Amino acid sequence: MIVPILAAVMATVAVAQAPTANLQTCVAEADYNASYDYFPEKISNRAVSKNLKYTYNNNYKTIVNSFSNETIVLYQCGTPMPTVAGATVVIAVPIQNMTIADTTIVPYVELLGKRSALKYATGGTLAYISSPCVQAEIAANPKSFQEIDSKNITAGIEQIRSTDAYLHYYGSYTANVTNDITFPASADPGVMGRLGWLGVTGSLFNLEGLANTVSNTIYDNYDALSKNANKASFKPVVAWIEYFQAYAGSDTYPATPASWSINAAQYILDYTTAAGATSFVPTSSAFKASGAAMQVTKYTYTTAADLLADLKEVDIVIDLSFYDVNTTDFGKSFGARADFLTESTNEHKFIQKRQIYMFNGETSPANGGSSFFESGTVEINIVLADLISATHPETLPNYNPTYIRNIFNNDPDVVTASQCADFKIAAVAPVVKDFVAPTATALPVVSATAAASPKATASKSAGVVNSAVAGVVAFAALFML
Repeated sequence: MIVPILAAVMATVAVAQAPTANLQTCVAEADYNASYDYFPEKISNRAVSKNLKYTYNNNYKTIVNSFSNETIVLYQCGTPMPTVAGATVVIAVPIQNMTIADTTIVPYVELLGKRSALKYATGGTLAYISSPCVQAEIAANPKSFQEIDSKNITAGIEQIRSTDAYLHYYGSYTANVTNDITFPASADPGVMGRLGWLGVTGSLFNLEGLANTVSNTIYDNYDALSKNANKASFKPVVAWIEYFQAYAGSDTYPATPASWSINAAQYILDYTTAAGATSFVPTSSAFKASGAAMQVTKYTYTTAADLLADLKEVDIVIDLSFYDVNTTDFGKSFGARADFLTESTNEHKFIQKRQIYMFNGETSPANGGSSFFESGTVEINIVLADLISATHPETLPNYNPTYIRNIFNNDPDVVTASQCADFKIAAVAPVVKDFVAPTATALPVVSATAAASPKATASKSAGVVNSAVAGVVAFAALFML
């Protein structure tokens, strides 16, 4: 059980009657009333994760996370700590600060206006953050958000314990602390499930009402974009592919050969269908879905030639390979010939029309972490708009993609603290409004010499669509499940 730290540091409030909104302070002990519902605002958004189940009681709420088999108990600060059978963690809310172990969590905090609650990160995490406003906050006050002491493990553990919650995805130190919560939003199989994890951070901050509003705003925009794209009679075929380099092996991990895969994870199928397109899935009986325990569906080839032979009639290719950045990388990973992407006799439709994309449009300044792996987890409407800009570009005539880029004519944009207007201003859920009905019956040929369109450089704190929130390379493989 976690010691209720908040009771000692948060101001209390006299509650003479049942609250009409979730409290942002503790209840004065003398004013506790067991008959009051201290959580009148409850998670009730349209985007839900099948891995999460919320239950509300008068002074505490539980979240059952079936992904990690955890039962999270959150009780109103200042009221009696409940005893709940099977509880894996008990925390007083609203929390005031947290430690994080990967940057995927950052946008789920920023969208609730709680950027300042980020206090510690585990070693090596901060260098991958691409959120302009988090970068700006750290630049203005380096002690506001810093990494734990990784050289002195005991000191590092005490830093984690000093915060109200430790959010991670299979993070270290969990055996040494009692405030840890598994937060695998990037591994939730479906698109809507990933958005649904906003309910967890909303519950931690007692901001369920705001979490519902933000989630529903993103959901509604996603739905409107999808309905518009699916008016099209033309449905381009999209293949999401990956190349994994050979690994020589070590004392800890065995050697693995190079491999080429088609990724058909549920979130990929969701996005492709929503974008008015068709997912390419091999039909050969030689392929079997792999990684069922991790909710992954991949079709693996032993050579690049075998993969390419299946992709001749594919209209669009999205390269999810971890190390690919440009056309040269793509050619080396999949073509094995220097002129693979330029030869005039190439029989692949996606090469003829230069329809190859990567989701590394925005990266962090320190280590090149892609913001797609973080803010793209929750901002599903922006990811969808980006994809539609490839599948039905005529429907978004004035749109500049955030996460996706065509490898023939765009380089990744590096997001920096200078793009944050004011880190003290809360982030706003981005919305794409200017879309029109589809009219094209085929994809255009992308120019190989087109200049990259300028992207918005203002901060999302001002509600601008095309700016990044957070990025990290370390969890790329997890997101690409």
